[in-house]
Amino acid sequence: MFNPIERKLIKNKLVVMTILCLTIIAVVAGSVAAQNGDQRLPVGKNTVFQKNVKYVSESGNHYLIFQADGNLVVYDKNNGFVWGRNLT
Repeated sequence: MFNPIERKLIKNKLVVMTILCLTIIAVVAGSVAAQNGDQRLPVGKNTVFQKNVKYVSESGNHYLIFQADGNLVVYDKNNGFVWGRNLT
């Protein structure tokens, strides 16, 4: 197992990876309007993600969702899994 310092380093790396993923989605995207009450990326730095709300990339090709089970997940527009992080 990992000692407390190693666990903290791993946790910090996962946080950085999460932020990087969100940034990539926001930067790489083009522009299209979100539909069905979904939110659009990029979001402000103090945004509180609501569970089960899709945050759609500007291109509409991907979306981020904070699922009811506590997972923060990126899907493509066809609902194919791209990336995920269990936050519970």
